[in-house]
Amino acid sequence: MATATAFVTSGTTWHVPTGVSLLTVIAVGAGGNGAMGTSSGGGNGGGGGAYALKTACFVTPNTDISIQIGTPGGGPLGPGDTWLKNNAGVTSVLAVGGTTGGQGGSQIPCIGDIRHSGGNGGVAGRCGAGGGGSASIAGILADGKAGGAGVGGVEEGGTGGGGIGGGHAGAASTGTGNGSNGGYGPTITGGGLGATSAVPGGNGSVGGGAGGGFNDGSGNCTAGGIGGASPDWTSSFDQSTAGGGGGGGGGAGTCLSGKSGGIGGSGGTYGGGGGGSGQFGTGGAQQAAGTGGQGILIITYTIPLAPTTNDVLGSSCA
Repeated sequence: MATATAFVTSGTTWHVPTGVSLLTVIAVGAGGNGAMGTSSGGGNGGGGGAYALKTACFVTPNTDISIQIGTPGGGPLGPGDTWLKNNAGVTSVLAVGGTTGGQGGSQIPCIGDIRHSGGNGGVAGRCGAGGGGSASIAGILADGKAGGAGVGGVEEGGTGGGGIGGGHAGAASTGTGNGSNGGYGPTITGGGLGATSAVPGGNGSVGGGAGGGFNDGSGNCTAGGIGGASPDWTSSFDQSTAGGGGGGGGGAGTCLSGKSGGIGGSGGTYGGGGGGSGQFGTGGAQQAAGTGGQGILIITYTIPLAPTTNDVLGSSCA
C-alpha cells in the first residue's frame, strides 16, 4: 500500500486512479482581486479564499469526477469557488472564493468536515489596502487574517497584506509615505516589510502578507509586494509544495496633480487576496490592482501498489 498526494490546479475533471475508492480532499477558494484606486481614494484589498476539508469522499476507481478550481476575482458562490463532486454529481467539498475589493470567503456556505474563512481585504484610505490572507490548510487551522486599513494621510504609503490563518493581520497605514508591514504567517515570520524608499513593498513568505508601497512625499508611488506562499503540503510526484497564500500589499496613494498611485501586489498562492492600488491625482493614471491567488485541490489517497506517475497525479482534463 502507498499513499499519494496530488495537487490539482486546473481542469474540469479529475481521473480517479485504478484501485482508488476513497479520497481525502482539501479545497482552497481563490482570492479576490484588489480594487483599483480612483481620483478620490485608494482601492480596497481583495478577500482571501476559504478552506474546506472532506476526510472521506467515496469514489469509483478509474472514472472521471467533476471539479472546479477557483479563478482569482471570481467571487464567492461562482467561478472563485473550488469544489469536487463524487460520481453521483453531489458536491463533496466546497471552498468559496474571496470578494474583489471586499470580504474573505466565508466558511458558512462551504462544504466539508472542517471549514474556515479567508481574511477580509483591508479598507483603503488614500493608499491601496492590503489583501486578506487565505485560511490556513495545515498545522494551526484558522481563519485568514485581514489586510491593513488606510487612514487617509495626505501622501500615504500602502498597507500590509494579511497573513494566512494562524498568522497576523496586515499593519494599518502609518499615516505617512512609508508602507506598512505585512502580517506574519503562522510561524511568526514571513511578513513583508513596508517600503521606506522608492522600491516596492517587500514580498511575503511562508504564508505572510506583503508590505505596502512607498510615497516619497512628492507623489511618486511604488507598488505593494506579493503575498507569501506557505509550504504546507508536498506533492508525491515532483516534491513541489503548496499551501495558503498571504495577502498582497497595497500600493501607495497620492492626490497631487499628474501623479499616479502605486500598483497593488498580487495575493499569494493559494487563495491570497490581491492588494488595492493607490489613489491618483488629477491627470494621473489609474493603476492596476493586485490579482488574487488561484484556488487548489489537494487530494490524498491510498493505492494498492507502489504508485506510477499516473497514479500519483491522477489526471485533470480541460
